[in-house]
Amino acid sequence: MIESTPIPKNLRSAVLFNVANDLLLSFTLFFFPESFIESTGWGWSSLDPFALRLIAGGLTAVAIELFLLRNGSAESLKSVLNVKISTMGIGVAGIIMALFENARQPMIAEWILFGGLLIPFIQLGYMRIQLGKLTSH
Repeated sequence: MIESTPIPKNLRSAVLFNVANDLLLSFTLFFFPESFIESTGWGWSSLDPFALRLIAGGLTAVAIELFLLRNGSAESLKSVLNVKISTMGIGVAGIIMALFENARQPMIAEWILFGGLLIPFIQLGYMRIQLGKLTSH
């Protein structure tokens, strides 16, 4: 029989914090995409409600899965974190490309979005490393 490794309380708390942040952002993008677009100053040429609602769907799906696994085994949480880290890593890389390929000066909202992805990306990477240490025997 395979033993499962429980998730430490501090990592469960970090997961819940990440879930709350994701759900807050995804609900904003899903229910108020026009307000989000207006608040960034990017305008309709860069973002549209359809794309934002697709992003919100992905964020919500992964957040719900993380929430459901918060009391599960470290092994199962680790696999969902791999998906989340991969997705966020691609998002961070895409923002870096967008920030430096344009001839114009990046707007403050773009740097805020970059930081808003980079900080959780680093946090989740750290959580994944900690889970890897727990599950390696």
